[in-house]
Amino acid sequence: MENGKGKIIDARAGRTLTTKEAKVLAREVNKIFLPRKFEFHSTVQHRGVLVLRGGFSDNITNTDPFYPVKEGIKPPAPFRFSEPLDDDENSEYTVNMLNEFVEQSFMKLNNHPVNQARRKKGLMPATILITRGAGTELPKIKKLKKWMAVQYMPLEKGICRSAGMEVFSFPYPEMKKFDVYKNLYDGLNKAVNFSVKILKKQKENFDYAYIHFKETDPPGHDNKPHEKKAMIELLDKKFFSFLKKFAEKNKIKVAVTADHSTPCSLKMHSADPVPVLLFGGKGKERTEKDGCSAFNEKQARKGSLGKIYGKELLKKIGFA
Repeated sequence: MENGKGKIIDARAGRTLTTKEAKVLAREVNKIFLPRKFEFHSTVQHRGVLVLRGGFSDNITNTDPFYPVKEGIKPPAPFRFSEPLDDDENSEYTVNMLNEFVEQSFMKLNNHPVNQARRKKGLMPATILITRGAGTELPKIKKLKKWMAVQYMPLEKGICRSAGMEVFSFPYPEMKKFDVYKNLYDGLNKAVNFSVKILKKQKENFDYAYIHFKETDPPGHDNKPHEKKAMIELLDKKFFSFLKKFAEKNKIKVAVTADHSTPCSLKMHSADPVPVLLFGGKGKERTEKDGCSAFNEKQARKGSLGKIYGKELLKKIGFA
C-alpha cells in the first residue's frame, strides 16, 4: 500500500502472519512513544485492539481503506490518515494522536527482523497498523435473558457479553506456519466440535443459543469461491447434520442466517440481503415447509418470511 496519495494494493500481509510473529510485532508496537498512555493487544490471527487512555473522541474516520466512514468515499479507497467528523477540539486531538501512532507503527515495523525474514521468504511484510471502529463507551444494548453464546472471535465475544449472554469459548488454534487456510480449517473444525459439545451439555440451562462461525468470511475477502464452498459444505456435513437431528429430538426451533454478505467478486462486505432459514419448534410454534427447495439467496426470495430487516429478526421469528 502506498502513501495517502497512492493507489490501493491488496496487501493483506496479515493473512499469512503467524501467531508468534504477531506477538513479537505487538511487543515492538508497544514501545511506541505517545504523550498519552496506550496499549496494543494482539488477539486472533492478524487482528488486534488499540486502547488509548484518557478521554478521546470516537467521531473520527477509519484508517483502514476497506472500511471508510466518510461520506462520498467508497471502499476500497486510497490510504488516508484519520480525520475528525466534527469541529470538536477533542476530535482533532484524537486524530492527531491516532495518526502519530499509525505513522510510528510503520517506523517500528517496516525494517523489523520479522519483516526482513518475511521478505526473504517472498511473503508480504506486516509494516503498518490500520485502524477502524473507534469507540469510547460500551454500547447500550437491550439485555437478552437466558441466552448462551458459543463465540471465539474477540469482537463477537464482546457483543454477546454486552447483550447479557453467557459466553462459552475456546482458544483459537495458533497459526504456526504460513498456510492460512489450514489454520482456518483447524479453527472451523474446532469451533464445530466445541459447539456440538456445548449444545449437548448446556441445553437444559438456557432458553436460547447463539453460535457464530467466522471462517466462511475470509474466502470471500480473498476471492476464493472454492474454499468458501468447501467451508460451507464442511459446516453442512459436520454441524448442521447434527443440529437437524438435535433440534428434532429436543423440539428446538433453529434459525440460520448470516451477519452480512462477502461476495468473492467484490472481496469485501456488501449490503446484499442474506437468506434466513427457520426449522423445527413444537406445537403451534413449529415451522412449516414453504416452497423453497434449498437454502440460498435465490430460493429465499420466494420464501414465506419475506424481507426482514436486521432489527426485526428476533421478534419476527419468535426469539424475543
